[in-house]
Amino acid sequence: MFLAKITVKFKKGVKNPEAQTLETLLARLGENNVQEVVCSKNYELVLAAFDSKEASCKANDIANKVLANPIIEDYEVQICELL
Repeated sequence: MFLAKITVKFKKGVKNPEAQTLETLLARLGENNVQEVVCSKNYELVLAAFDSKEASCKANDIANKVLANPIIEDYEVQICELL
């Protein structure tokens, strides 16, 4: 069994309304040292796989087909073996 940790976030240059709202709010609160806000979605999937390579392939396939919109979002996959 493997744990796949998948982080999905907007690509550079794609406007993220949630991040823009947070940047505006922080500026209004006087937090002028914040240069950029990046919002992401995090998923954890427990996968049955023969090895970490197979688990990584499955997780990448799921992320690409279901969790992320590859046109406007990037994703990162981390695989950890569960003991």
